[in-house]
Amino acid sequence: MFIDPERVAAALPAYDLGPEVGSGAFGFVLEGRHRGLDRVVAIKVMPTRRRHHTLDSSVEARILARFDHPHIIRVHDYVQTDDLHLIVMEMMAGGTLDDRKGVLTQLDACAVGLAVADALTCAHSKGILHRDIKPENMLFDTTGLVKVADFGIAKLMSGAAGPTSTLVGTRHFMPPEQLHGGPLSAATDVYALSVVLHLLLTGEVPPGPIPPRPLLASDGREHPVPPALRAVPGPVRAVIQAALAEDPADRPQTARGFALALAGAAAAAYGPGWLARADVPVHLHEDVRAATTATTTPATTASLAGGQPPVVDGTVLPFPASGEAPAHGRTPGPATSAASASASAASAGKPGTVPRKPGSSDGLGQRRHARPRSHRTAPPRRLLAASLALLFITVVAGGTVLAVALSHDRPRSLAAPLGEPLTEHTDWVVSLAFSPSPSKRILASGSKDGTARLWDVSDPAAPYPIGPPLPGTSPGVTSVAFSPDGRTLASGNWDGTVRLWDVTDPKAPFSLGAPLSVDVGGPRYPETLVSVVFLADGSALASAGPTQTTLWNVTDRQRPTPLGPPIPGHTRLARLVGADVGGAVLGRVGEGSTVRLWRVADPARPEALSVLSSGHVGDVNALALSPDQRTMVTGGADTDLRVWDVTDLRHPRLLGKPLSRHQSTLWTALFLAGGRTVVTASYDGTVGVWDVRDREHARYVGPIRTRHTDWLLSMALSPDGRILATGGKDGTIQLWNAAGLTDATPPENS
Repeated sequence: MFIDPERVAAALPAYDLGPEVGSGAFGFVLEGRHRGLDRVVAIKVMPTRRRHHTLDSSVEARILARFDHPHIIRVHDYVQTDDLHLIVMEMMAGGTLDDRKGVLTQLDACAVGLAVADALTCAHSKGILHRDIKPENMLFDTTGLVKVADFGIAKLMSGAAGPTSTLVGTRHFMPPEQLHGGPLSAATDVYALSVVLHLLLTGEVPPGPIPPRPLLASDGREHPVPPALRAVPGPVRAVIQAALAEDPADRPQTARGFALALAGAAAAAYGPGWLARADVPVHLHEDVRAATTATTTPATTASLAGGQPPVVDGTVLPFPASGEAPAHGRTPGPATSAASASASAASAGKPGTVPRKPGSSDGLGQRRHARPRSHRTAPPRRLLAASLALLFITVVAGGTVLAVALSHDRPRSLAAPLGEPLTEHTDWVVSLAFSPSPSKRILASGSKDGTARLWDVSDPAAPYPIGPPLPGTSPGVTSVAFSPDGRTLASGNWDGTVRLWDVTDPKAPFSLGAPLSVDVGGPRYPETLVSVVFLADGSALASAGPTQTTLWNVTDRQRPTPLGPPIPGHTRLARLVGADVGGAVLGRVGEGSTVRLWRVADPARPEALSVLSSGHVGDVNALALSPDQRTMVTGGADTDLRVWDVTDLRHPRLLGKPLSRHQSTLWTALFLAGGRTVVTASYDGTVGVWDVRDREHARYVGPIRTRHTDWLLSMALSPDGRILATGGKDGTIQLWNAAGLTDATPPENS
């Protein structure tokens, strides 16, 4: 479908339109930004009528507008023209659940199941069936929060059930009543969610609904457990199989009932603390969250006691197959199945991961909707193949192999956290800097909460704040930098000022002189991000705002003076970077794709070197220069990392192809000691590690999975190269063991 972008822009005058990020039978999705709120959004562009059914496209917007739920995508606006419908929604930059098949642990899969069940509970309470629950319609934001999307074929229920009028949905996720045009109910969506869980836990969709109990073969014996489900612990398998019942009356009748059963089954299989060990954050009702900490589920209790099959929310749940260990903590014996071994390992604090058969398809048999470009960074198959870590082979008498289950380990994090996150800041941690003083291990942080702080990291496993918070002159400290001798800290503020602090005694820092008014952006820039960096021997300081870069003589720290006229600026979100060798080179990036370089060996006479058109699409946020001044890297809103030869600083030369592994905006980059490795921080919440020894063929090594719950905004490396600090929009700071990063090896064929 072709629609003139100018028509879309005319219909949404408050938005800047970005590139197309997805398409399908519904139309396509554009990236956009609300100028007034500076909010990135997804704009769904649709014709008045859908191609495959007659539902008015405006229904989806009205349905979404009813919800205010953490696991349902939010709609910000809806605009209708003559034959064009536009839904403005929150941007989900973390990709789809379909992208993550094969890398989620069993704990993660169950957490996703609870999150989606809670979203369905909300929808069903408003009389709305989704009717198209599948992995492509479950999206992640940058914090890892999963949300249900695409209510385009949702149906209003009438009482407990509503009849279908036409076949809509995705066949492999549809229960019999939906396939055959029968009456629908909440159990319809529960069936589809159970198919999704089956796919996540086994790598396959189930072959079809579960026939009525008892499951007996012609010779009267019970049917064996399907091979695909043997690696799934009995309690969890029982819940999934109950929800896949052929007759809707045999399934949990509500999404809440399904969630309660799944929460308790996972607690029995993986231990009461399983949800805390999962990497998928969830918002749950208190009763469901309480069930995740239970030591047994109704199904487990009944089966162990030999009683009648349990009833959950009006639905009879099947017992786990005989001979299995549904309760956690049991040691598998010689005849124990691989499934129970997996469950026992999980309950011991080693969560099992989702198996996926080599070369197996997802069984969907359909063309998938195109996904946003910023989502196309799912771990490559070679990484999954390399992470096959657990092999369970159970042998019974006579040497017969009873079960074999391969389990994928989660792609490893390349650095281990040191201690607990630092949480004293109450808003974004925008900047971090280590003191270069060899006698002290001090970290400085600047935050949008209006303060800078000093931290003692002598013991990185137990860092702590020292001295009082250093106040900014506005709501937001946007940059911090230490002088080369470690005695002075400069802080840039959101109102266009800079303050200098004497931190010789970090326990008793004090302000030096009056704030410097370095750059007032005027009405165009009511809030001004100021960046600061010390040059040369510390006698000069550079500051940058939206309209200019100023070099200051700070020999007299109480009365700094400009070293010359300001250098004209070009961007609102200015970022300054100084080279490590004597502060001889200064670089500036920001809003727009231009990079500017100056030689500042003599700060009183800065020499313009180059104005580089970087080739990035959108803003350039990240800039780093190697210690030997031969290599430069840039990164930005297009998620790309670019490597440059700057041996001739007047004529930087792009080396190799742009590299992209992040799922969202690349915000910060820095070289590690020796200049062989680059680390990058992204809005997707991860730190990327890159090998740049072969500059023409730089390669991605892997991620540091930070556990920040929002954008990554800042990084700093300790002078000895052993500690990496990261700061996020969530207001937290985390220290990482960076000692082995310079020797990390890229995966083969990366």
